Parts: sequence; structure tokens; C-alpha cells
Amino acid sequence: MPGKTKAAVIILWIGAALACVGGLLFLVALNSVAASDGGIATLLIVIVLASGALNALFAIAIQNRQNWARITAIVLCAIGIPLQAINLFSGDVSAVLGLALNIVIIVMLASEESKAWCGR
Repeated sequence: MPGKTKAAVIILWIGAALACVGGLLFLVALNSVAASDGGIATLLIVIVLASGALNALFAIAIQNRQNWARITAIVLCAIGIPLQAINLFSGDVSAVLGLALNIVIIVMLASEESKAWCGR
């Protein structure tokens, strides 16, 4: 596996792990505190856990040279860039990390090496 592809896969795995840990911590916090609107909180937990599962799915598929996963990861990261920018301009400084990682993943997966790896 080319270095750029491997770097993107590692970032996807880290994102998957962080999303799962974050979702589970949010779930524990929700259960320990009486939430006024549990429906929205539950939906957010499901979204976070699903994003972690998708990152893992894309990482596995890219490791297995699946071009659909490379393209879908690029598209979803491209969608994530304006969302992270909105969070950043809303005052969420931690959005800088998400913004940077989305850009890095796109650059790595859009490289000729990654195209060749997934295109066989």
C-alpha cells in the first residue's frame, strides 16, 4: 500500500476510534444526567457512532483496494469541510483539527498513488 494511502487509512481508523469512544462517552453522560430532550441527544449519539462505523468501513475497503470507498471518503470529507468551517466560525476551536484532517484525507486519497492502488 502506498504511503499516502496508508496515511489516509490510519487517519480513518483513528477517526473511527475517536467517534466510537466519543459516542460511548456521550451515551454514558446522557444516562447519568437527566436530559430534557433525550430524543435529539440519542440521534446525535447514533450519528457519531455511525460516522465511526463508516470510517472503519472505508478504511477496510481502501485497504482492500476498493475504489468506491476511496471516492466516497473523498466526497464525505469534502462535505465535512464546510461543516467544520461553520463550527470553527461558531467558536468551536476544536473544529480546526477536523477541518485539517478532512483536507489531509482528501489530498492523500486523491493522489495518483491512491488512485492506482484502488484502481488496481
